[in-house]
Amino acid sequence: MALYHGAVVLFHTGKPEKAWEYADRLLKANANSPDGLNKEWIEMSAGKEGKVKDILHYFQSALEHSPAKRNIDAVFGKVHFLELQKDYEGAICLLNQLVVKFPTFTPPLVEKMKNQLALLDWD
Repeated sequence: MALYHGAVVLFHTGKPEKAWEYADRLLKANANSPDGLNKEWIEMSAGKEGKVKDILHYFQSALEHSPAKRNIDAVFGKVHFLELQKDYEGAICLLNQLVVKFPTFTPPLVEKMKNQLALLDWD
């Protein structure tokens, strides 16, 4: 858990390379750890172009290994990935699933609004 928290702190303090190292060490210790999603978030935020397919595959893998496919972080990772690819309709589809699964959780509604604004969907 210390590697996870270290990666989060380093990422938010502007040291993505060091955060990536911590996340990589976390994954080496436990390859199926859902906390390893930090590595994919770091790569996506750093804009590593060569890793695009790997990022999406890792988020999908994290979803498949989570109980009842309810890993919110993995779904938000896929949403952010789709936003970077400018596939706003695909992102809205995933966000709609989150709204149904977690009706009292408001962040999917906020993200859905941002995607609808990006599509110029005012209604």
